[in-house]
Amino acid sequence: LQAWQHFATEVGKSDKIISEENILELYKELQKSDKPHLISQFETVMADLMENVNRLQEEKHRLENFWKRERKEQELHLKKMEEEMSNQVKDLELKVKRKAQEEVETERKNLKVKMDAEMDELQAHLSLFEKVNSWLQSCGQQQFHDEKTNEIRNKLEEALHENHQLRMNLIDTQTNVALMRSEMAQLRNQYEEKCRELNSEKERNMEVLQEYSVLGRQIHFLHDANRKLNDTNDTLREAMIKSPVDN
Repeated sequence: LQAWQHFATEVGKSDKIISEENILELYKELQKSDKPHLISQFETVMADLMENVNRLQEEKHRLENFWKRERKEQELHLKKMEEEMSNQVKDLELKVKRKAQEEVETERKNLKVKMDAEMDELQAHLSLFEKVNSWLQSCGQQQFHDEKTNEIRNKLEEALHENHQLRMNLIDTQTNVALMRSEMAQLRNQYEEKCRELNSEKERNMEVLQEYSVLGRQIHFLHDANRKLNDTNDTLREAMIKSPVDN
């Protein structure tokens, strides 16, 4: 009887599906009956039931271990995706920075070439002015000297004005480059923020899918356990109907 009490206790622990008191009471009634073969049948049925319960518990542990492994794999996969996303952002940032530097360098070279050409032309005008001025002074032709001097002075003023305009254009270009860098930095920040949002959304979706998967397996497990217990109850009921207990 003590062994059956331990057996009933273990069965009764199985999610309280079978009452420990009911099992012991039924076993005692069978012992009091004049049909000892029912005890053997009852022991066989209960042994099968205990085997099913143990198998269900093992299946539960197996599913729990499987879920833990799957969750760990998902975490590793998400970590790998985060690293890939971070590398893509860094690559994009380097490309944008490199392109901006190339554009600024190209613009700087073009401006330098243009300014060098203008300075060469200005230097040529100055040299010409000095030669003409020296020649006029040596010839002593004051009127001609004044006319040529005014003409060259006008050209010099035009050259100086063009040089000033080039400097203003250079300042405008530098300002535009600074604005472009600011816009590119803003776009990069927006891109990084969007990447973070997408990554967060992806993590939430993965968590929801994992929860659905776990719930689905648990529901399947409960359905299977319920079906097996119903089969066991049917077997017990049929055995009791075929061989009723009589004192």
